[in-house]
Amino acid sequence: MKNILNLTGIQQLTKAQQQKVNGGIRVYCKGGNRCCFVVNGMEYCEPGRCSLYGCVFY
Repeated sequence: MKNILNLTGIQQLTKAQQQKVNGGIRVYCKGGNRCCFVVNGMEYCEPGRCSLYGCVFY
């Protein structure tokens, strides 16, 4: 695992690297106006806007 303190600059993670991140929460769109995420098996949805770049919470 990379030590965050040794990273410099900005690095864009690949999909494979993103899936290896521990503690990350995947946010997804449900319909056109709801952003959802799952924590401990429970789905939570809040008002938001879906775009090409993902979900943006209001």
